[in-house]
Formats: sequence, C-alpha cells, structure tokens
Amino acid sequence: SKWYCHKTHSSGVKYDLATAVRRSAVVSLRGPYPASTSDITIFRGGTVEEGEDNWDRDSLYFKLKALGVKAVGESGYEGEPEVVLTSKEGQSKELREFIARVKNREETLHTRLKSWNILSNRFRHGHGDEKRMELHGNVMAAIVVITQYDFENGHPLFEVR
Repeated sequence: SKWYCHKTHSSGVKYDLATAVRRSAVVSLRGPYPASTSDITIFRGGTVEEGEDNWDRDSLYFKLKALGVKAVGESGYEGEPEVVLTSKEGQSKELREFIARVKNREETLHTRLKSWNILSNRFRHGHGDEKRMELHGNVMAAIVVITQYDFENGHPLFEVR
C-alpha cells in the first residue's frame, strides 16, 4: 500500500524536484519515494512527529534554509512559510500571478519528464523493491541530465518575469 498512487490508482513513486526560477536549470533531485509519502514529508526529510532534529539534513528544506532562499510551492507546503512561498489570501495580484507562472513552469518540466515512456509506464527492471527503486532513480537522474542538456541547447523552459 505504500507504493499506491491515488492519482493513477496503481503503484507509483515520487521525486523531490526543484528548478531555478530565473534560469532553466534543475537544481535538486531526490528520490524515489513511495507514492504514499506526502510531498511535505519528502521536502522536510521527515514528519512533524519525528521532530526537525531527526529530519534528513540532505532534504530540500535544509538546503533552502542554508542558502537563505525561498522556494515557490503549492498549498501543500503552507506549513513551511519561512522557506516556501505559496499563494494565499491578501497577496497582491502581481505576486499571485508570479507564483502561478513559476508553478506552471514547473509543470512544463514535469510534462517534459513524463514524455519519456519509461516514466509513464510500468517499470519492470530489477528484482526486488530496493534494486528496482535504485534503477528507477538512475533512470530518472539520466532523464533529468538529458533534459538539462536540452535546456542548454536551444529548448529552455519559458521565462518567468
């Protein structure tokens, strides 16, 4: 059940992926994680119940805090307002539109990654969960590298202004 994905009603995995806002660059990739793991748990590197002292120090949460920058995220990240900017009531129209453009740009990247059939179909390589997940992670990393190469050679993501 931990591999169950409610979106596709089948097994699945998740990755923690971050892009730069002002340039076409994937700046962080972590995973794979079971599909049932919440996005905020992956982002933090642990659950609230475990406590921040026990969270994975390689998580995007700690990387952003160390750099002193904020990410732009969906409403599921509202629990971390010091490191993630989300749309909410009371923000200016310009800020909400900026956040929407950044999130749409990220979705464009997701569409590019999902266009690789190996990410869209059943992954049948390796024996056992650990080996299968290791191989899936290698495939995802390779696809991100190829996509980054594509960004740098004439097919960048659209600009966010």
